[in-house]
Amino acid sequence: MMMKKIIFYNPSFETGGVEKNIISFLGHFENSLKYIPILILANKIKIKLKKKNYTSTPNAKIKLKFRFLKYILSFFYLIKICLQGNCIILSFQNNIFALIASIITNTKIIVRLNTSPEKYIKSKIIKIIFKFIYKKSDIILVNDEDFKKSVKLYFNLNAKIVHNCVDIKKINQYKRSKIKFSFFKKKYLNIISVGRLTSQKDHIILIKAINNSKKKNKFRVLILGSGDQKNNLVNYIKQNNLEKIIKISKYQKNPYKYINQSNLLVLPSKYEGSPNILLETAALKKLIISSNCR
Repeated sequence: MMMKKIIFYNPSFETGGVEKNIISFLGHFENSLKYIPILILANKIKIKLKKKNYTSTPNAKIKLKFRFLKYILSFFYLIKICLQGNCIILSFQNNIFALIASIITNTKIIVRLNTSPEKYIKSKIIKIIFKFIYKKSDIILVNDEDFKKSVKLYFNLNAKIVHNCVDIKKINQYKRSKIKFSFFKKKYLNIISVGRLTSQKDHIILIKAINNSKKKNKFRVLILGSGDQKNNLVNYIKQNNLEKIIKISKYQKNPYKYINQSNLLVLPSKYEGSPNILLETAALKKLIISSNCR
């Protein structure tokens, strides 16, 4: 019997929760005798699994700066593989292109939605278009009850829930990693925030809150992440003389050792899916302050 190819479609592989979930999904296929996992992405990455049980393509040698170019390249490879037959698509990103590819090649598709419809449904026309396209899915996956209700409300479609996974044993192992870090101080409130430096994550509201309270409290704030808002955040920190209080450091593959040294984590996002970082911080038994975001 020919093994079925399961295609993990995520053209622009970055450093967020979606990518962690893909790695978790891939891990479940490490000993599979029924499926051959194929990861479609347009940038080079290294995924640490006990066994490299998957193949990845096209793994662009040329660095593509714009997401849309990654979408076009990955869309081409998705169609190419699906035309070979005996496939199923599991789409995590750029779902519209993935659904078009599934229609063209007559391939079954599971679509995992990562952003609540409140974010992108701005008119009746857009709502009708997305409803029409999402109806072509064989299965729609979401990661919590609120998300499922939103999909029903906006599109009158039924979704299935698959909660995000947290490897508590791994997190507790990683938190013990050695670290040369002297930024956090005793007798200070040591705060950490982990996430891409984008408008969505809204780190500026945390920085402004610290600026308003700096004369009343002793803080140390560490922000871990990379993104297009970094210069704006750094400029605000400099303009308000916050360099000794707030530090921005690049994305870390192991944020747990830093979270473990903090007193609490702050998530100031405008909107989210089901944030992995909250689940992971809870696994570390740290206090959390989160915005009441969708």
